[in-house]
Amino acid sequence: MKWLIYYIIPINLLLDVLLIVSKEIAILKAIVMTALLLHLIIVYYKKHAHYSIILLFSVYTLCIALISTDVSTSLINTIKIIIPMCAILIGFHFFNSKERIKFLAKSMNITLLILVLNFILSNIFSLGSSTYTEEEGFLMGQLSDNWNVFTYSILTVPVILHYKTKRGKWKTAILASFTAILVILSIKRIAIIGLLGGGLINLFLTLKTKRIIQVSVLIVLIMVVTYPIYGKLLSSRFEARSTRFEDGGLEKEARYLETFYVWEDVFSLDPFEKSLFGMEGFNSAGNYANGKFGDRQLHVDYNNIVNTVGLVGLILYLTIFVQLWRRFKSYTAKIEIHDKFSQTMKGVFYTFFIIQFVTSFAGQMYNITFRLILFIFIGASMGYFYQLSLKKRHESIDH
Repeated sequence: MKWLIYYIIPINLLLDVLLIVSKEIAILKAIVMTALLLHLIIVYYKKHAHYSIILLFSVYTLCIALISTDVSTSLINTIKIIIPMCAILIGFHFFNSKERIKFLAKSMNITLLILVLNFILSNIFSLGSSTYTEEEGFLMGQLSDNWNVFTYSILTVPVILHYKTKRGKWKTAILASFTAILVILSIKRIAIIGLLGGGLINLFLTLKTKRIIQVSVLIVLIMVVTYPIYGKLLSSRFEARSTRFEDGGLEKEARYLETFYVWEDVFSLDPFEKSLFGMEGFNSAGNYANGKFGDRQLHVDYNNIVNTVGLVGLILYLTIFVQLWRRFKSYTAKIEIHDKFSQTMKGVFYTFFIIQFVTSFAGQMYNITFRLILFIFIGASMGYFYQLSLKKRHESIDH
């Protein structure tokens, strides 16, 4: 059980990679994760106050799924969404000290390695298909639409580096740089924005100005030196996506157009129960804009939530982050954070907390692995500072 928990992220990623061999692996993953989290919910039933709204949201969405017109699809999609959110338990209760976070850092180093190996092996054995272009030099196997996994894995690097020797830091830096180049080559705007925005937040929260400049120069230098290797591929892929970057390109996109239809439906209050409760638990295909978009699922998370589980569901979802923010601030309020590791964990919390709002515009709620990284690290940051606050409280009592 402990081994499974410590390496839950790379195990999930490896199972994602192996989906190209058999789709039944997804069922196995769902069963294992559901059983594990139900076990932890029962074991820690007296300690859920720190993240209670997540459990409330989970119960609410499961209830809506059970009254949906397509119960099977709604349940499957709902489980995909609530599994990683409930994994905040793993971060809060298992990775809540510097000694335990070491296992989490090690697992993320393995995750980066899997991402790089997946790219190499996919191109050697021609696994998967290239998005946007017909070239065979950029195959990602089963991960062709999982770019947020790459982004969020890179954003954990500051934690990984704390446990590395000088030689180990260089190895991690090479893995992270290679993975970052893959994100840029993906031409996925939200993944790139998440990488750049998250990186900047982390830098400014954890490093001094001189160090920020040094790191920035090093990153730019690596990108420039390696450009001859990936430059031609980047140009061809950017050209294939050029219409998305043109003036007015956004207004032509389905995810932009869907927003107006969804919110017009919601505020029409017709029927009232649909606006309030959605009634179609995370099954939006054909259930918005009077079916004008066919079987296309909604691509923006906020639209998806309000359309399928209603205004009540959206309010609950946003309240989750209000609760996490308030809890985190209460844990850190009376702690003087001077050591580098604590600054890094604080930086990780703010980075993941802020960037997930941006990522939600890409509609990636059904991707379990990247959201596991997100909620486990948020939980780990909260658990770490909660333990520090308890320690300080006990010291104050003793004195």
